Amino acid sequence: MFHSGWLVLLLWGLLSLTGGISRLQNIDWYQYDPEYFVFKDLNSNQPPTVERAWIELTRRDAGGSLSAPARDKLVRFALSRQGNAKTPYNNLDALSINYLGKHIAAGDLPQEQKTKFFEQSLRLRLAVRPKVIAGDRVPYLLIHEGFGPSSGLWTKLTMNGGGVDGKPVQGNAGGYSSLSGFGTGSIGSSLECRVPGKHEISLTFGIEIFSGPYNSAGGTPLYRSNRTLTSSFEVLAAKPQNLVQPIFDPKLAGAIKAAIAPESFHFSARNENSFQGNIHFFAAPVNLAFDVYVRYGGKEHQLGAVTCSAQNGPLSNDYSVFGKGTPPVPGTVDVILRPSENAARGTADLYSFWNQELVYPNIPVAQP
Repeated sequence: MFHSGWLVLLLWGLLSLTGGISRLQNIDWYQYDPEYFVFKDLNSNQPPTVERAWIELTRRDAGGSLSAPARDKLVRFALSRQGNAKTPYNNLDALSINYLGKHIAAGDLPQEQKTKFFEQSLRLRLAVRPKVIAGDRVPYLLIHEGFGPSSGLWTKLTMNGGGVDGKPVQGNAGGYSSLSGFGTGSIGSSLECRVPGKHEISLTFGIEIFSGPYNSAGGTPLYRSNRTLTSSFEVLAAKPQNLVQPIFDPKLAGAIKAAIAPESFHFSARNENSFQGNIHFFAAPVNLAFDVYVRYGGKEHQLGAVTCSAQNGPLSNDYSVFGKGTPPVPGTVDVILRPSENAARGTADLYSFWNQELVYPNIPVAQP
């Protein structure tokens, strides 16, 4: 005991003389913790502890010092994070999914785990207008939410057809959307159903996941599948009163106008007098549905319709509008947004709309 005590004091003295204590204090001793204890931290309910354990375990994995069973547990943890991720996403959600993406790209995950990763990379939800007036088309909206890595992989979502009450409906295939990483988008369209009563719609979507540059023709296909979604709706023989409710509140008028910005308008006489532009919405406080016009030379020219749901919250939306103009077109035009019940009825979810015309004067028009 006497000799060991002197030995400890001697070592302590040597470390003090050489500055060793400072170096010992700067060592991250967590890297020497056994896997068992680090995984215990990973499965705790304390976010900072969980993230610290995740960083340490992925460091060991990258350095090749993680055992095979431990690596399998780490992958399953990441798959669980991906499957349960929801807004607002946190840093560990992104770290977990990017970790999986790297191993997918390297091709070193078992098929079962790869398939689960691909299946969880995209969530789909079908919204169909629940009540449609006979003679109107049936609007639907496919909301897609991506849970893939920030780079290296991307997804193509294609509309492959649909039907009503088990019977195919023509002309509802071919639309597609591309996405990568985290993010939400939608594909909207409509189909025809003239028979009053309750019906069921079914739509099939093709999912393809590629490696390579985003939305490139040379991407390498890694996964393909189809998903069929169903929903119910009703065709009404007659239009009920107040099916779509106009709204006007003078207190909101300023906020409504500030939430809309017409921009990037172009006219091309060489392209059959085509006129186009963008309507930018941001944080609309109520539902919006407008027919869009440009006015110049004492005449109005319609450029389609735009809608925006108040449920989008702070999210911004850009809508392109198209139509024909008549030359000569001046350097600026007035853009008119005219409330439209028909535009609202053409959406999957708007049963009210702002009922005040808005005019945006002197919007610049680019001309080649």
